[in-house]
This record gives sequence, C-alpha cells and structure tokens, in this order.
Amino acid sequence: MKIAHSVAVLLFAPVAFAQSGGFIGADSSPVLTAVTAANRPNESNVRLVGFLIEKLGSERYLFRDDSGTIVVEIDDDDWNGIEASAETRVEIAGEVDREWKLLQRETEIDVDSIRLAN
Repeated sequence: MKIAHSVAVLLFAPVAFAQSGGFIGADSSPVLTAVTAANRPNESNVRLVGFLIEKLGSERYLFRDDSGTIVVEIDDDDWNGIEASAETRVEIAGEVDREWKLLQRETEIDVDSIRLAN
C-alpha cells in the first residue's frame, strides 16, 4: 500500500506544484513614459517599456526610457525566470507608489509583473 501511495504522489506532484497561468493577450492599459508615470496619482496602474539600467539595492532598480528615468521596485518573486541586463528591453506593469522619505516625497513604481518587450 505504501508503494502505491508513493507512486500516486509522484504521478500527481507536478500538477500540484505547477504555477498557475493567467491571461495571455494585449493589456488594455496604454504604455506610458517614465516621466508621465511619475506624474500620475498615487496607486495609478501603469505600464512602461524600456531598460533596467542599474540595480540600486534590494529589489530596487533604475528604469530608463526615452523620456527619462524612474525607480522601480521588483520583488524577487515577480521576475518569473526573466533575466535582464541594461541592454534588455523589458515591459513592466505596476502601480505608482509615493512615499515621504527623509523629508522629501519620492515616487517609484511598485512592479507587479515584468516580461521581455516585443
């Protein structure tokens, strides 16, 4: 009986541990520039296409597009196997996050997903 149970666990384990999928298709939100995104209201959903040009620290990166730069925060579990260098064009989706730090207001993008850009 133990062998049968072990075989059943091995057969069904990949199904139990597989990551779930989601919608594949065009995002309805328009692509914004870094400068436009920085001026959106707090917690606005944004989508950006450009380059991660520098790692600033734990999960924080400097994102650049033709309009300028903005800091983005990408949690380790949001990378989903993507590898990017400063020359890799990426598309990120997230929301504007405004906070007061050291007596000044800072704006960054809290990234929900990242993928290679077309």
